[in-house]
Amino acid sequence: MYFISTLFVCLFWAFAALPWFLSVLAQALPRKSKKISNTTVADFACVVTAYKDLDCAKNAVDSLLLQHYPFFHIYLVADDCGSKTCDTKHERLTVLNPPLPLHSKLKSIQLALNQFKRAHSHLVVFDPDNLAHPAFLEEIQAYHAQDYAVVQGRRVAKNLDSVMACLDAFGEYYYNYTQRFVPFRLGSSATIAGSGMSVEMGLFTRFLKQTMPHEKGKIIIAEDKMLQVFLVKNGHRIAFAQKAIVYDEKVSSASQVKRQRTRWIASYFQHLATGFQLLLQGIAKGSLNQTLFAYTILIPPLFLLATCWVLGSVILVFLSIPAFIFLQIGFVLFLANVAWAMAFGAVPKKVIAALLYAPLFVWNQLKAIFSMKDTKTSFLATTKTKNVSLKEVLNAKP
Repeated sequence: MYFISTLFVCLFWAFAALPWFLSVLAQALPRKSKKISNTTVADFACVVTAYKDLDCAKNAVDSLLLQHYPFFHIYLVADDCGSKTCDTKHERLTVLNPPLPLHSKLKSIQLALNQFKRAHSHLVVFDPDNLAHPAFLEEIQAYHAQDYAVVQGRRVAKNLDSVMACLDAFGEYYYNYTQRFVPFRLGSSATIAGSGMSVEMGLFTRFLKQTMPHEKGKIIIAEDKMLQVFLVKNGHRIAFAQKAIVYDEKVSSASQVKRQRTRWIASYFQHLATGFQLLLQGIAKGSLNQTLFAYTILIPPLFLLATCWVLGSVILVFLSIPAFIFLQIGFVLFLANVAWAMAFGAVPKKVIAALLYAPLFVWNQLKAIFSMKDTKTSFLATTKTKNVSLKEVLNAKP
């Protein structure tokens, strides 16, 4: 029993407390000035994958048309959108209507690649609910000019109109800091968020050729995790462009939380083995990028860490007081890192106030664990309802 309690506390420290030490190290490192190392001018193919959601995608397209950066073209893939049409007409916009439903984000992107108007140098992926800040492409280009083949922008909530939306937004603030800013500052890679990322076209084409044959006939629920492992495994470092902001819709109800988290939790467990393989590869090669990135993607979701702390506290207080005390110290460091992430992201007050309802959010995620089997038969797309323009979001009060 002593061995089990010690192992539990060590694992909790490894995944909940160690990130605080990494944060301290990341903050202590001197800031490096940006150095443009090539003269490449990126030509972006901005692909918006609208799965049954053309109304919301119109605002995404309109936000891209306001970009300061001049070299881009928008490809809107209207997958299974019925008879709906996009009213926006522009020389920079191409609307693609698949003859048969694709029911796959990767297949939608592949369709767009086959219909390019010209040979673009980079691919940028957006969800239909995204809104790109006018300087988004400009900021992304600055990192490509520093020889980064892959760049992840910073996703920010576009709606904080409910407790659930605020709690969902809190997770984004936390992961922007712990899984993107900190690893990138330490010389590793930021995780990919699934949208708002830019990839060098040749790299993405290689990823598709390697991935699609193996996933034929399957429902793909975590193409972002597949892509990021492919990139880091092949020696690339994913940059985090903190000022490249893309606004993202947050869930507004308990049912949406359960549906969305079912997909996310399933993808975490599906890729655990891949994460361990990358960790071993990184250690064997002496690669800081691969090792630290693999560790980052192996860290369990927040709700699982919180659940382990509660259960561990209840059990260890009866089994081993020293183990119980060390568990609490680890949890304090975890909370310190959460506070650091909130300060880094300038988290709005309403998000902080919503943390009082965090147990309810955790409960809905725990329920999602028992629905993971649904991901084998359904993509579990989350319905988007906040059809607001970029102007409305920029003018909204914090």
